[in-house]
Amino acid sequence: MLTFRRRFRGIADEDALERLNARLIRSLAESGVGLVSSTRLRGRYAIRFCVLNHTSGRQDVLRVLEWLDSADVPIDHDPEPTFERTSETGIRQSWLAGPTVTPSGLVAIPLFESLSDDRCVSLLAVSRELRLAPGEIVIREWEYGKLFYVILEGAVEVLSGDQVIDVLHEGEFFGENAALDWGAGYSYARTASVRAKEPARLLAIPGAALDDLRRSSADVERRLLAAIRERLG
Repeated sequence: MLTFRRRFRGIADEDALERLNARLIRSLAESGVGLVSSTRLRGRYAIRFCVLNHTSGRQDVLRVLEWLDSADVPIDHDPEPTFERTSETGIRQSWLAGPTVTPSGLVAIPLFESLSDDRCVSLLAVSRELRLAPGEIVIREWEYGKLFYVILEGAVEVLSGDQVIDVLHEGEFFGENAALDWGAGYSYARTASVRAKEPARLLAIPGAALDDLRRSSADVERRLLAAIRERLG
C-alpha cells in the first residue's frame, strides 16, 4: 500500500489541497484508468493506493501514478468558506447554528427510538441541521465524505449517474457506509448522489459520532446493518 498526495504549484492551504486531491481521486475513478481511496495521516487528507487485483502489474501501477501526477485539476484560487473539510457541496451554504430538533423529536425517528434523553442531547450537540432547496445536491457520487444524514422533513432522491434509483422520506437515512468507514479510520467514495426532491431538512451527524453510537446501542447497530444489507442487495 502506498499513501501520498499531490502537491500543486502555489497552493499551500490545507483545505485547498484536500479539495484538489479529492477531485483528483474522483476524476481518476471517472476516467476508468484506476481506482484509489483516501485516508488521513496526522489529520491531513491523503491518497491511498492499494493494489488488490492479482492481475495488476507494474505497468498498471505506473499508469495510475502517472495519471495522478499529470491530470488537469481545476484550482479554486478564492474558494468559498466551508464549515468543515468536506467535498459535499451543499453544506457550505446551509449549515445552521445548531439543530432545532429536540430529544423527543429525535426519538420519534425509528433509528433513534431506543436512545435515552442524555444520549440524544449528546448526539445533537455534535450534529447540525441542513436545509435543502429542491434539486440541491447534498452528496455527489464518487466524492468523499464523513457525514451521515437523517431526513427530518421532506424527501430526497438517490441517483446512480443520472438515474433515480430510490426516493427517501422523513425518518429515513443515508450515507451510513461512508460515515461508518470514516469513523473507523477509513475513507471510501460515496456510491451514489443524493439530491432534494422537495424542500428538505436533514440532520447531519459526523461519522465518528455515528460509529460511537453504533457501538453503544445494539438497536441502532441492528437497524444500520439491516439497512446496509438491504441496500447492498
